[in-house]
Amino acid sequence: MRRCMWLIVVACVLGIVLNVAVTWTIVVRQIGTTGTSFTKSSTMGATPWAVPVPEGWPAESTQTDVMRWACYESRLQLAAEQTGTAITFYAVERRSFGWPMVSMSSYHGDRVESVPGRPQTHNVVDLPGVTIGGGWVLRNRRDLPDVLPMVPLPLGFSINSALYGLLVLVVIVLFVLVFKPFRRAQWRAKGLCGGCGYEIGDLAECPECGAGA
Repeated sequence: MRRCMWLIVVACVLGIVLNVAVTWTIVVRQIGTTGTSFTKSSTMGATPWAVPVPEGWPAESTQTDVMRWACYESRLQLAAEQTGTAITFYAVERRSFGWPMVSMSSYHGDRVESVPGRPQTHNVVDLPGVTIGGGWVLRNRRDLPDVLPMVPLPLGFSINSALYGLLVLVVIVLFVLVFKPFRRAQWRAKGLCGGCGYEIGDLAECPECGAGA
């Protein structure tokens, strides 16, 4: 019973590790995060920002765009303010990665000032409440920092970790089932107990575990 509990605990821990490793590999290798095969939805209306935003930003976003690829989801919240001919756009993007479900995310904020006749200026901002980008910066471009996501999404992270943990458990059980007969045969060939490996010599029964010779 105790061995089974330890086996389950090990499988759960390895499932979490595998989930994080797969997610970060997707980010670094850009697997299933680009291409023309994606879905997009857009919602208009006031919505609270997903994370705290700097002072001076609008209280709420007015548009939410969601784009989904095989291993990547971009949830972009937008708002705009106009002063004369100048328009200032505010954006908070949550980028989520993972497979089979997106399970970890990062955030970044951007304020874009657009004035007719002038180039647009970007101001990538740190978002309070999360680390910069919500993760470890890999490549920090002026307009779009790339990071390893560090913020887990409860549902996706739990499901992915459970699936990977189950896969680990199946592999361990299959390995034991295949390896155990060979190990017992080797023990018996050396005059050891086939059940526990205790030296029994010519005894008919193992004094350690009670298994028959």
